[in-house]
Amino acid sequence: MATMAGEIPHYIIRPMKREEIPDVLQLWRETGLFEGTYSLDTWFAHDPDGFYVAVTDDCKFYFKNICDNFE
Repeated sequence: MATMAGEIPHYIIRPMKREEIPDVLQLWRETGLFEGTYSLDTWFAHDPDGFYVAVTDDCKFYFKNICDNFE
């Protein structure tokens, strides 16, 4: 489903899966956050219920920078 600029796609928020760590880290890098795999993996091992992702209907991670609302 294609969306127009500014249109918010349908998504759900769910717990992150351990196998999604590399994808989450890539998303973070795209926003300027540079965390290592070991660090996130360690946090996840300590608190697996503490990480959530927003996933669109076509199984892509959805990320909206809250700062975009202030431009």
